[in-house]
Amino acid sequence: MSQTRNAIRVSLPATDSFSHNGKITNFSCDSIDFSLSAAAALTLVDFDKIIVRVQLKNSKGSNAIIVNSVPLGLLARYSDYIQGWGINSEDKYGAISIPVGNIILEGDDELDISLSGSGLSQAMAVSVFGYDYKVGPEMIFLYDYVDASATQVYQQVDAAAVFVALPDGVVPSDTNSIAVNDYFGRNIVTENEAICLGAASAQSGDWDNFGLVWSDDTGFTQDMSFKASSDNEDFLVLRRFFDVNRLGMGQQSVINKADYLAFVKRTNATKYKCLQYAAKLSNIG
Repeated sequence: MSQTRNAIRVSLPATDSFSHNGKITNFSCDSIDFSLSAAAALTLVDFDKIIVRVQLKNSKGSNAIIVNSVPLGLLARYSDYIQGWGINSEDKYGAISIPVGNIILEGDDELDISLSGSGLSQAMAVSVFGYDYKVGPEMIFLYDYVDASATQVYQQVDAAAVFVALPDGVVPSDTNSIAVNDYFGRNIVTENEAICLGAASAQSGDWDNFGLVWSDDTGFTQDMSFKASSDNEDFLVLRRFFDVNRLGMGQQSVINKADYLAFVKRTNATKYKCLQYAAKLSNIG
């Protein structure tokens, strides 16, 4: 059964500075979701003034920075890229969803969430909550923000993907080239190529200034580096967190699913046989 768990419900003021905190405990958090509404149309300029930080305070092993001081505007563009948003110039309501894997919060574990910033053009109502919809072992994703300097090399550990964002109104260039190095070698991607890939492959793609620079095709993540080509470039880096102390987390959710399947077998033989047959087919090949 999917569930939600609220962390923050606030009204962010216009012009003044703000800082709000909330936490999630005793919950399996698969994504962190934001709803935003205002009296006038929402803008990316305002979203970029809202800084998001999420930290896992871990009772088993090391703490982890899940979202490392990333502007909400960058997270909004990523959310639009992977699953769509559909905001337009008239929208006074928007929603952002950021997958964080499958973080199992048990015992003294906490997921601490903070919003900070200043200088919004209008007051804005914001709700932040966790969403649980997965069954399985724990997996934790991390999001890092890089405000790039031209020709600077940025080293990344256990990276899964790197995305580039350009300011509104900046046309992606074929002469600005981002150099990437990973386990398999070196590759060059231009701003234009990255933004084109983003626009062509995004689920919605309402913002045409966000695109894919690099992704790990092994499924294991990689240590890699990239060299920015322009001061205009911002990067969102998706990484994965590994901690041997948290091995086995998520076991109870798997047990619960197995118990439910056993219940179906006892109470509805026809349904169970159909599910069993479908499972066999899905495993072929």
